[in-house]
Amino acid sequence: MDKRFLLFLALSFVVLMINGWVMRQLAPPPPVGPQIAQPAGDHAAGEGGDQLGLAADAPGAPPTPPPLNTADVPAPDETQPAPEQPGPEQPAPAVNPPEAVAAAQQPNRFLTLGSLDPDSPFRLLATFTSHGAAVRRLELSSEHFRDLHDRSGYLGHFEAIKAPGGGALLRVVGAGTPAAEAGLLAEDVVTAINDLPVANAAQLLDRLAETSPGDQIRIAATRDGAAVPEMTATLTRRPLEVMRPEQENVLLYRAALPADFQDPPSFRLTLSQLDDKTLSDKAPELPGVGMLDANWEVVDAQTDAKRVTFRYELPAQGVVIEKVFRVAKVPDEELANELYPAYHLELEIRIQNESSQKRSVGYQLDGPTGLPIEGWWYANKIGRKWFSAAGLRDVAVQFRGGDAELISASSIAKDDTEALGQNQSLMYMGVDAQYFACMLIPKKAVQSDVWLTESRAMRIGPKPEKGDRVSVTSVTTRMTSQPLELAPDESTSYTYTVFAGPKKPALLAEYKQPGDKVTYTLDPLVYYGMFTPVAKVMLGLLHVFERVVGNYGIAIILLTVLVRSCLFPISRKQALNMQKMQELQPEIKKLTEKYKTDLEKRTRAQQELFRKHNYHPLAGCLPALLQFPIFIGLYRSLMVDVELRQAPLFSSAIHWCSNLAAPDMLWNWSSLMPDVITKGSGIFGLGPYLNLLPIVTIGLFVLQSTMFMPPPADDNAAMQQKIMKFMFIFMGFLFYRVASGLCLYFVASTLWGITERKLIPKTMAAKKTPETTPEGKKRIEPPPPPGPNGSGGKQSKAKKKKQK
Repeated sequence: MDKRFLLFLALSFVVLMINGWVMRQLAPPPPVGPQIAQPAGDHAAGEGGDQLGLAADAPGAPPTPPPLNTADVPAPDETQPAPEQPGPEQPAPAVNPPEAVAAAQQPNRFLTLGSLDPDSPFRLLATFTSHGAAVRRLELSSEHFRDLHDRSGYLGHFEAIKAPGGGALLRVVGAGTPAAEAGLLAEDVVTAINDLPVANAAQLLDRLAETSPGDQIRIAATRDGAAVPEMTATLTRRPLEVMRPEQENVLLYRAALPADFQDPPSFRLTLSQLDDKTLSDKAPELPGVGMLDANWEVVDAQTDAKRVTFRYELPAQGVVIEKVFRVAKVPDEELANELYPAYHLELEIRIQNESSQKRSVGYQLDGPTGLPIEGWWYANKIGRKWFSAAGLRDVAVQFRGGDAELISASSIAKDDTEALGQNQSLMYMGVDAQYFACMLIPKKAVQSDVWLTESRAMRIGPKPEKGDRVSVTSVTTRMTSQPLELAPDESTSYTYTVFAGPKKPALLAEYKQPGDKVTYTLDPLVYYGMFTPVAKVMLGLLHVFERVVGNYGIAIILLTVLVRSCLFPISRKQALNMQKMQELQPEIKKLTEKYKTDLEKRTRAQQELFRKHNYHPLAGCLPALLQFPIFIGLYRSLMVDVELRQAPLFSSAIHWCSNLAAPDMLWNWSSLMPDVITKGSGIFGLGPYLNLLPIVTIGLFVLQSTMFMPPPADDNAAMQQKIMKFMFIFMGFLFYRVASGLCLYFVASTLWGITERKLIPKTMAAKKTPETTPEGKKRIEPPPPPGPNGSGGKQSKAKKKKQK
């Protein structure tokens, strides 16, 4: 074997190893930790249930989990709720002081606002917990946004626990869910599904795991101790949750939760200052406050009025704090408008001084948690800075007078971040996922008003250790307010718009912070990186084609036809140029033999030969160079545009190629392949599925190369062809986890190229190239020697024969 080829293989192997090491640093494969015992209590019970529901999608098991239709599996004592786990990066709180005992004795209640009915005036369904007065879960009602991992039947999320007499006690039933449509209510006890008994919440999960979207199930239940008539529910596909318990995300890529795992809900609130006491970074709360892990009183739960109010009192200080959540509603005349800005909650914080003394009060508000990490083994997100690695969830922020910033999950995981915006006016801040985002927008009377002393990007839970995945780090925000002096019986309030929805540019533009000179919107959340203009053009054309044909797969094929048609004059010239190169091969070979030891003369002779025949060696690269921005633009479009997420090639009912923004996922090979392959990390981490379209793409590349590559004229050309064959293998690894829509583009483009080359006439082959000298002059053969009669040798022989 050629030494240069061996050297190339060795260097390529080194490059692959370096690439694998870099990828492991950015997103290393997760270790499989030991199974931990379920902690007791309401919150812990919920975590246990989701653990059972998602463990099937851990490495080494099928990535599609059973349904998470109940959020809770019983703790050892399921009927006795207990406090939740401690908050982010914080030690366990001390026992509540006497003034907080009344609040701690409140029961943990779950409430919902909005609806999952796509025909309702609500775009979302929010589930709240009185434990910390926080958001537990937020689901989108649109049928365009469904969960990509869980493809079993969805009945609803119930925060269920085991009923004292057996069965699954549903602590909440959201409006618009199949459970609500069937007639189930909160506090009902489900005792059987399809005549199969349900002894507890875990068994309810098991029964629902065997179902599929569209199935009808029969439900036996009791209400207030008495049996109710059997109900029938039609299951749907699980909706996309913009926020949910983080453990459901963790168990997508881990077999078990870490021993020190923390899972706080979204938008927890505590006091950052009370009189002369200021909260430090090391303490979870001020002494005597205990708001984070207490059950707040529900003083107003008007689902018809789209409002729920939680109340927490500090009797010793005479301070009362209220958190009011409201859900946006779509006007009747805008129900058909999917871009109407109703993908949000309103969060109002009220602080009142009921004492007879002046109080100095400030608050600390944590941001959203549990945003999606769907496609954790193949998904990529674009950073806003050159060579910056973005995680699947990053913190986005913008201050008045500044540019939009994206703080990557890798920086947050390493605690490599600083406090932001000291005494600056915040425009928005929140967590940015690949296709969805959750942003807090202060509702200010004047844009320049400064509410906060500082804002922070922070991780939740322990610092990642070696082997942990950095790209899926759970991140959130923390805002600390300016302290405010409150006179006796004086109150103050702060209101935030909480956007929680898809990253559609037209929708994001509706969420704004108006001002006299500049209006700040959420537009910067959609970012295409390099070749942004090309990406926008590609995306616009795709949307136009999709509106005509109704399918993004066909739209991508039509886009390919349009691109290749526009490039046809150039590609035709390339094909003719390659034909000419084949005709010149004999002459090039002669020049190579003649000037074996004189490279300079050989080069000059070849250049003269090329000029004479009007051949341009670099002309064949032009179509590839022109298509490169198109390739990058389409690649970025698939990574960014939420319209292409969940867009199927055939139908969403068929799992193969049901999401053009993801690999096609033909067959789950997790049970056969080692973890180093199924974990999807590094160049050899192919993921848990066998993907067909990348194999077809590379196969067509090889076929096209075999059909039209001219035979090597010398050793160098042979070496180049060997390198090309090896590069196809390398490209196979690179292409294996790319979006199926991108593979579809390359398949259609390559088939077009093969057909185009077959149809172009071989005009050069009909003309025999005259033999030339190294100097480029036409070679003139000398005439044959004259015969006896003055003619050439052949003619003389003929005459002699005739004479005989």
